[in-house]
Amino acid sequence: MDKCKLIFILDPEFVSKTKTIVNRIAGLNIVSNKLYMGQIFSRLEWLYEYDFNFCPKTFVMPEDHEALKSHSKKNKAPIYIVKPGFGSEGNGIFLAKGAGNISQFTWESNYLVQEYLGSPYLIPGDSWKFDLWVYVLVTKINPLTAYIA
Repeated sequence: MDKCKLIFILDPEFVSKTKTIVNRIAGLNIVSNKLYMGQIFSRLEWLYEYDFNFCPKTFVMPEDHEALKSHSKKNKAPIYIVKPGFGSEGNGIFLAKGAGNISQFTWESNYLVQEYLGSPYLIPGDSWKFDLWVYVLVTKINPLTAYIA
């Protein structure tokens, strides 16, 4: 059996010179973490208010604590879905009616709070929720060349 070395590479120049195959790209965890993505979505909504209105209002705790309280006061009986920032597989997720029903612990910890979608799109027949994961590899910017899997 051949021996294999496991290397975590931070230097793209090293990769191109040695023809190394990499299955992890440094910094890519930003797009796979719900807290980071929540921050990115909030910024995009702020920058492109009319173009970026397709995702539920998102708050990242503890930074957006006051904004969440203000949003809850402006909207009648909002329901929020509260997710632990570093959880997975649905563990620790709960629903809260209004910001007043979210515990103090959540305000002070890394949680993502979003408006709850009461009628999401479901798989017809079975009425199951689903995730849609789309992978895009951009190999050239000008002209744009991308592969979707």
